[in-house]
Amino acid sequence: HSGEASVELVKNGNFATNTKWWLARNKLSMEVVEGFGGDGDYALKATNRANSGASPTQDLHLSCINAGDRIMFEAKFKLEKDGNAYTCSKQTVLDCPDMRISITTNGELATITTMVVAETMEPIVADGW
Repeated sequence: HSGEASVELVKNGNFATNTKWWLARNKLSMEVVEGFGGDGDYALKATNRANSGASPTQDLHLSCINAGDRIMFEAKFKLEKDGNAYTCSKQTVLDCPDMRISITTNGELATITTMVVAETMEPIVADGW
């Protein structure tokens, strides 16, 4: 579906069906919680992030994407430490969220290429989203 057609590449991006389609990497814990605005809006809470690879992930099937197509991803983040919201600092690796795409090629002899496609705009407001 190229051109201006809107295609939802991320399955269950609104977390309406809990964590279905989402994978927890590197011992990450995930749970669905009330999201931005509440009232039926959900968010994914990720805890036990021992390193930057401990992240929620999802396999995207890009068969409907053609050369020259543009892909847009949008996310809202809320950062907490010990149950309290905080403002991130790009001085440490784990503080500020980013969005990455990893592309696996070569089947069983997988070569994984990862690129950052979005970084956090600072400042993130300490009281949430």
